[in-house]
Amino acid sequence: MLSIQERLVLSAVFFVAGLVLGRRGVRGPSKVLGKVLLYVVLPYLMIYGIVYTSMTLVKSVTLVAVAYVAISAVAIPLIYLKLLGRGPGVGAAMISSVFPNVGFLPIPLMLLLYGNPMPAVLYASMYNVASAPVIPVLASIGGEAKPTASLIIKRVLTFPFTVAAIVAFTIRFTLHPALPAPPPLPLIKDVFSEANIASFLIVGDAIARSRFGFRREVLAVMGWRLLASPVMHLGLLAAIASLNLPAVWVAGILIESFMPPATMNLVYAMMYGLDEEVVAVSIAYITPIALGLSVLVRFLIPA
Repeated sequence: MLSIQERLVLSAVFFVAGLVLGRRGVRGPSKVLGKVLLYVVLPYLMIYGIVYTSMTLVKSVTLVAVAYVAISAVAIPLIYLKLLGRGPGVGAAMISSVFPNVGFLPIPLMLLLYGNPMPAVLYASMYNVASAPVIPVLASIGGEAKPTASLIIKRVLTFPFTVAAIVAFTIRFTLHPALPAPPPLPLIKDVFSEANIASFLIVGDAIARSRFGFRREVLAVMGWRLLASPVMHLGLLAAIASLNLPAVWVAGILIESFMPPATMNLVYAMMYGLDEEVVAVSIAYITPIALGLSVLVRFLIPA
């Protein structure tokens, strides 16, 4: 596994490469990388996490992640369609609000701030499973002028994360694989985990082609990620206070609550014909604020 310093350097390299390619109008590498991440890397990580992770200690985190996704999946369309209408920008704002960076950014942050990445690792796994069918639904009802039920169902059933979740749970509950995972599966998991760093090339490419400004869709994403989501997570944590989550796990969930949109939203935007600029600008604006809030959580909740 790479060190935090090595991840930061590689992230910067991929980001700058994306900026250069974007300014030159070269989109091929971003599109190819997006398909590799969407159809190979992330589905493998999801299947591995579900099949080879003990479920006995994850009840609280799973409850928070699933409850938040369920509430967001209802609230976001009602609010955004009422205030913003429909269109590629609105669809992009919806998926950016409901699908944050639950893995790449908070996992090294938890390792750096608390020396324990497991709260973020577990939250990311459960969140990806819960949100898999939600993303194509929001992309359809927000981005399409007249989305049909058959179109939405088709997109949900063919979405790579939905397929990966079905495969993983089928393996888990029918074959009952022994833990830990046999080699070379853990090694592949480690390599694919680090491969997510390459997604910063897609971010750089999208930002290079974006016009910065405070569009209504971007403001909506900022409001949701930095205000609505933390408030909802605090409420959910209060509701399960009787389960006595350790402080570091509470801190991990709070840090997850205000993370910026996932870079994979740029891949989804390309996949469903949504406005990539909304995603890229939202990531650029929210990321430094989220980093500052993470440090604040560390001071408020000691290790």
